[in-house]
Amino acid sequence: MASKKDEENTTVTGYDPDTLDMKTLRRIAANIERILGQDKDIQDLFAKAYAGDYDGASGKDRFEQDMERLDWWNNNSANLRRYIVLSANPNNEDFKQQQEDSYEAVRQFVMQYGVNLTDQQKQDLAEQNLMYGWLAEGRDYELIEAIDELELEDGQYGGDIAANANNLKQLAFQNGVYFDDQWYDSAGKSIASSLSLADSWEKQIRDQAASKFPVFAEQIQMGANVASIASPYVRMMADTLELNPAAITLDDPTIMGALTNYDDAGKPRAVNLGDFGRQLRNDPRWENTDKAQNEITGIVGRVAQMFGIM
Repeated sequence: MASKKDEENTTVTGYDPDTLDMKTLRRIAANIERILGQDKDIQDLFAKAYAGDYDGASGKDRFEQDMERLDWWNNNSANLRRYIVLSANPNNEDFKQQQEDSYEAVRQFVMQYGVNLTDQQKQDLAEQNLMYGWLAEGRDYELIEAIDELELEDGQYGGDIAANANNLKQLAFQNGVYFDDQWYDSAGKSIASSLSLADSWEKQIRDQAASKFPVFAEQIQMGANVASIASPYVRMMADTLELNPAAITLDDPTIMGALTNYDDAGKPRAVNLGDFGRQLRNDPRWENTDKAQNEITGIVGRVAQMFGIM
């Protein structure tokens, strides 16, 4: 028989499990099979109920006694047991109200968490929330895990998740390193759910950047971005070769060569700006610039004057 504590946990206004008849038990059986249909002990118990083994005056008592002997009964919370009993009568007003409350709680949670779920996805999560009492018992991390298990499309991420992911993408771009979208999504969700700090993900970015640009490793680890360090080189390259500076990335071979050079002893060093300027003038692209053409024309003119041609 159910204990007084269990009765308190499963009794709601207008629906008392102690008044269950076998017709209602069969409706409960259908719900349990839907929720825990893989549990062999559950299957066996309700196969007996369907077969009529619990019919008769003492049927309900024997059913409850056998139910309470199952490992499932002891391993599942009162929330889930209560849900199964209540959902046997979907017209029960108290159950309807709980469904509405759960849906609204889940809707607000996912909005703050930063995902744009379909109505069906929110309905499914709301049902699970009713089963397991995630939000009522402060176990919202389990709701987060359920959200993360959904196969969401790119457009479904928003709010804090998207903001966190975009911040990390921008930091990675400014330091010339790259991760796939799954990495950014995982980071954004983890930070939004307070499972990790943004600092830990930023450190991964800076560690990779420091490895890629060892000359500036210390500066990078202290918070400097490679884009800022490389700015004088980018400006000089854009000016000398008459290029759009926004089109010059940190992966450009000319910039990479300047920032990841090595001395004769094999130690990493950056090319100084004077040498870098001379390298640019030896770049085949320089000959096609207006500055180069003007300079060449000027030199030819002076030579021509020297020989009295002009």
